[in-house]
Amino acid sequence: MKILKNNFGFLFRDWNLYENARAYRKNMNNILRAFPKEEQFALTDQTRRAILSIVLNIAESSNKNMDKDSRVYINRAQCSLDEVVACFDCAKDEEYISDRQHQEILEKSQNLAKQLNGFNKYLSNTNKPKLGIKDNGLGITKGFTLVELILYVALVGILLTAGAIFAGDVILGSIKGRVRAKVQSEARFAVEKMRQEIVKGKSLEAIQNSVWIVNGSVNNIQKFNAITGAKDTSVGSLGDISTGSLVGHGIAYDPVQNAVWITGWGSPSTQKYNAGTGAQIGGNISGGGLRLAYDPKQNAVWSVGGNSLIKINAANGSVITNDTSTANRRTAAYDSDSNAVWVTDLDNNRLQKYNASNGSLMMNVSTDNFPKGVAYDIRQNAVWVANNNNPGSVQKFNTSGVLQLTINVPDAYVLAYDPKQNAVWVAACAYDKIYKIDAVAGALLGTYNTGDCPHGIVYDHVQNAVWVSNTGFPSSLQKFDAATGNMMISTVSALATYEAETMTHNIGAAITDGWNIWSTNNYIDGDIYTSSPFNFPSAGEYLFQVRAYGSSAASVWPMMNIKIDGSIVASATVDSSSWKTYFLRGNVSAGDHTVGIYFSNDACCTPPLFEDRNLYIDKLAITSGDSVASSGAASVAYAFNCRFLLGDDATRVSFSVNGDGKTTSLHTLQTCSKSGLGCGPSDAWSDLSSPDTEVTNFTCTNISSGTSLGEEAVKIDLTLKNKNPGGKKEFDAEATIETSISLRL
Repeated sequence: MKILKNNFGFLFRDWNLYENARAYRKNMNNILRAFPKEEQFALTDQTRRAILSIVLNIAESSNKNMDKDSRVYINRAQCSLDEVVACFDCAKDEEYISDRQHQEILEKSQNLAKQLNGFNKYLSNTNKPKLGIKDNGLGITKGFTLVELILYVALVGILLTAGAIFAGDVILGSIKGRVRAKVQSEARFAVEKMRQEIVKGKSLEAIQNSVWIVNGSVNNIQKFNAITGAKDTSVGSLGDISTGSLVGHGIAYDPVQNAVWITGWGSPSTQKYNAGTGAQIGGNISGGGLRLAYDPKQNAVWSVGGNSLIKINAANGSVITNDTSTANRRTAAYDSDSNAVWVTDLDNNRLQKYNASNGSLMMNVSTDNFPKGVAYDIRQNAVWVANNNNPGSVQKFNTSGVLQLTINVPDAYVLAYDPKQNAVWVAACAYDKIYKIDAVAGALLGTYNTGDCPHGIVYDHVQNAVWVSNTGFPSSLQKFDAATGNMMISTVSALATYEAETMTHNIGAAITDGWNIWSTNNYIDGDIYTSSPFNFPSAGEYLFQVRAYGSSAASVWPMMNIKIDGSIVASATVDSSSWKTYFLRGNVSAGDHTVGIYFSNDACCTPPLFEDRNLYIDKLAITSGDSVASSGAASVAYAFNCRFLLGDDATRVSFSVNGDGKTTSLHTLQTCSKSGLGCGPSDAWSDLSSPDTEVTNFTCTNISSGTSLGEEAVKIDLTLKNKNPGGKKEFDAEATIETSISLRL
């Protein structure tokens, strides 16, 4: 016998059938909100009334003296459900909903129909018990036997005598214990299923839980640990992977090839890198230049910039299509439901939709001024656009191009969709802020301060976080909790910042926004230096960021040096004639030290060109941590992959959270097995955790030779949490499993 919640005398409020019907109504009404206005008093109203009729008829069936009378109302609920399905069939005909949405509606309707049919059969059964206490099936209830009634009255007496609070604690403790045991059992099951596959593995082919940054000013890309924020120094040169002459601007992760794609300016081109080793794959691919979107269905990469929109075969790097019909394209996003690519057109203030299969233009959609950012919203099947006009706005369109919302957001620049919170995150460079917006109502949920000029933003589905790359001074990479907005990690901590005009000067003159060091005299403290000593908190390596530019003479650029108490600790060639941030590293002992900048290779007026080599300084920052996203263009990409090659040298097994990219598997651990290439979102994934739980942490780490036998091994960390939409404490439960699994082959 179960203890019931207080139904206030309304029997139907104890039925799972009634609760499920209410949930069905809420889900369907969310879909109806996206219907066009012209249907408000037609299809939308008809559908909404039919949905409500289901709930009301179930409720009315509970208060009848005869079962046959109750069945009349359940039959009416079934008829109303039929009407709802027919309405959504019509909506599909009008293209108000997508194929995927239509399929999900049919599946949810079928589940509710089965429950209604089951209840109807129950009411037809003449040997059933009466309605009263919940059973373990449909949630239909049965009455008390005489013995149960006596026991129940006795129990009430005991509770009143011993104290309701104590008894309540016992009951709640029992519930909590059962919930905790269930979650632990599910976590063990998921890890055991992974173990069964991993032990068949021959090698760890792709282990990724990383954040990638493309740095336009210093021509490199960098890889950071998504849990700790530490830079991965095992790739490139101490973690800096050179992009050659490419001035990078956009970056995207490709889970199928386990690759990172970048695109950039100069001679606009696109490059591909191995996400494990950082090695470049192939050469430069002409085209693009600003942003990228990975397309899993076609296994393609779309690179956009200026008048270029190219579709690249992600496997071999060949160009499939190249559209040059529009002059100033800025960003792109892949729409999995429509199998389309959405592109922003800055000059014409519009959004363009392209067929992802053949690259043909499907439609043009007018936006507010200067559309720069675009993101696809998988839950609402919508497209969000960041318009960078004055003051700025964010707009939501359905995939038919119909405007649904416009929200004023100052200096909206780039954005990312967050399916867990059902929110859109918007970065505003000019205001050093990110905004969190409700993806359904368009309400502002929060405003959060960032570093200087947030230029890139991406959602991390494994840790429920948002990553932001700041390209101002000093530059940084930051991680925010997507639920609370609290900052969790900042890769750079600015200890002190000095404007060149306010430092002590031994030589030179003021210029707009800085100081001109026009000669070399090797002053002890430097040509300019801190007016008072800076206290370095501990001994070690520090990062000095200097915003500077130079003028060359005889094809030689200025040499800039950092001095600590008169000794040079770091040097860099200032190779730009416009403002650029330079990163210099040097070891400093703990305590007070004078920090100076020294220009060491002055030259002037040599015939026949009579050029003057000078060094111009704007500001100096003393920081600790890893350099990222230098001034200029930069964006950020999140990469997750846990993939193994099996003994046949062909089959690859992958584990991921929400590997299929669908809303029905948000925060669900999944696995996929495929011959040939690794699995992507468009492949068939199977759930390892149930829909009653959510994954709050999942990592797999290579610990080769970490076992007593010396085999290659992987460390699995998995945390499952019980879903508790009602927020009741007795249903809060979490289970964490950490284990090492060896590959036996």
